[in-house]
Amino acid sequence: MIRNGSNDRGHSGEEAAFPPVSRRAILDQALDLTIPAVPVNVRTVLALTSEGSVDAKKIADAILSDMGLTLKLFRLMNSAFFSPYRQDVISVRFMVVLLGFDNTSKIITSVPLMNIADNGLVARIMAMSLLSSEFARQLAVSDLLEPDTAVPCAMFASLGHIVLASLMPDVYSQIWNNDKFPWSRATFKKTLGWLPKDLASRVARAWNLPLLMRQCIQPPDDLARFKPEKQALIVTVSCLEQMMFCAALMHNSHDTQERLRSRVKKVLKISNKKISAAMKQGLARFEENNPVFYELLRKEGVLGNLLI
Repeated sequence: MIRNGSNDRGHSGEEAAFPPVSRRAILDQALDLTIPAVPVNVRTVLALTSEGSVDAKKIADAILSDMGLTLKLFRLMNSAFFSPYRQDVISVRFMVVLLGFDNTSKIITSVPLMNIADNGLVARIMAMSLLSSEFARQLAVSDLLEPDTAVPCAMFASLGHIVLASLMPDVYSQIWNNDKFPWSRATFKKTLGWLPKDLASRVARAWNLPLLMRQCIQPPDDLARFKPEKQALIVTVSCLEQMMFCAALMHNSHDTQERLRSRVKKVLKISNKKISAAMKQGLARFEENNPVFYELLRKEGVLGNLLI
C-alpha cells in the first residue's frame, strides 16, 4: 500500500495539496498486487471440485462469481507455461476442463482470502464489477454477445480503479467522496499519477490477460474497424461499467443511464424490454451468488440508483 501523507481535504470543494507520486512505484506495486477471494466462494468451488460427477460449467460459473479466483485462473492459463504459442484462453469452463478438478482446487486454495469489512472501496468496486458481469451474462440473449467472453470482460473493466483503491486507499477515497463524477483526467493524473484505464492496461498486459479483455479495459479509439461482435462487446462492457459508476456516485443519474442503455440497445440490436429483463435476471443471480456483495451495494444505495 502506498501512502501519500494525510491528504486532508475540506468540504468546501477546494483541491487538496497532494504530495508527488512516483508512477513507477505505483506500477511496480500494481504488478505485484493479488486480488483476494471471498471465503464462501472458495468453499463453494472446493465443494464442487470434490464431486466427481459435477459439470465443468457449474465449477466455472462458481469461479466467475469471484474476481480473485477468476483472475488467478486467467493469469495462470494465459502464462507462457500454459499458453506457449500465446493463444489467448478466455473461457473459464475450458480452463477447468484443461486443468482437471484436482488441479483447479489446488490453484483455488492458493488465492488469499478477503475480509469484505476491511476492504472498503475495493470491496464496493469489486461488487459493482461482479454485478456488471452478471448483467453482461444476461445480455447475451443477443446473438452478438458470447457469455464465456462477456462475463470476464465486464468483470475486469474497472481493474484500474480496483488497483488504485487497493494501493492508495486514502487518496482514492477522497476522489471518490469529494470530486464530481465523471471524474476529470487531471484529477487522477495529479493525485494518483495514473489514469485508471492506463494503469490497468499496463497491468493487464504484464499479467498476460487476453487481448479482448485488455481492449474492454481500455477501449480503442477506432472501434469502427472491428467486426460487429467485437464492437458490441466493447461498447456493452463500457456502458455497463459507466452505469455502475453513475449509480454509485450520482444521485440523479437516470438520464445518463438512459443514454447508456440506448447505446447498448443499438449495438446489441435488442429491445428495451429485453434489456430490462436481462438486468433483472442479472440482479437476481447476483443476489443469489454474492449475497454479501449484494447487501453491500444495497446499503450504499447503488442498487436503488440503478435504472433497471
